[in-house]
Amino acid sequence: KLPAGLATLAVVRKVDRSHLYLYLPHGLTAVAKVVDVNATAAASAHAAPQQARDSDSEDGSSDDDSTDGVQSGLVSLFVPGQYVSCVVLRGHEDVEPKSESKKPLVQVSLQPSVVNTGVELAHLSTKDKSLVWGAVVSKEDHGFVVDLGIPSVHAFLPFRNAVGGPSSLHPGSCAFFTVTTQKKGASSVVLSHNPSEQSKPAKAAGALGLVALKPGMLVNATVKKVCIVLYCRYFI
Repeated sequence: KLPAGLATLAVVRKVDRSHLYLYLPHGLTAVAKVVDVNATAAASAHAAPQQARDSDSEDGSSDDDSTDGVQSGLVSLFVPGQYVSCVVLRGHEDVEPKSESKKPLVQVSLQPSVVNTGVELAHLSTKDKSLVWGAVVSKEDHGFVVDLGIPSVHAFLPFRNAVGGPSSLHPGSCAFFTVTTQKKGASSVVLSHNPSEQSKPAKAAGALGLVALKPGMLVNATVKKVCIVLYCRYFI
């Protein structure tokens, strides 16, 4: 049983317009409602049905091609096999739609403000290439505005720092980002999104404590002592 408040990595199993189904450690499965993914994705999903109806009423047809992008919801933002960071909201609960087999699920949140609870600006080290979970809020002329869920911290991902450029992410997308620049005395950070960089362990910043150590971070560590309370969570 995974307790509420536990932060963990998960793997996307299935995606529909308003739900993410995830694999968790210990063979458990979970669901994240669109409202628990991020605010941008939730707003888009809620607006999609009305936008689709408006489109149909304007041309008198229901052309799937004209509304596919609107109706896809989370389907256009996540893919099966993708790793995500999440926090357990509630334990086993039968919350799957009727089309799914009835089995208990864990309900989780991918909201950056929930996943990054306890993280502060001081924890975001540019020297040590801090890895942080975030959600794309909007796509601007030169890059993406990203929500890290950290109070008073503003984050921006320039197109030049994203593998794939302008088409690499979309408003509502969630991903792991690397902090590359932080202006001294400012609360804004510049990010990069390069999976190959994220596979390299980073040294923890001096101010980093257990509260800021989040799933998905790779660190070099030395085992000093083994206790009976030490355990690992892994995927099979």
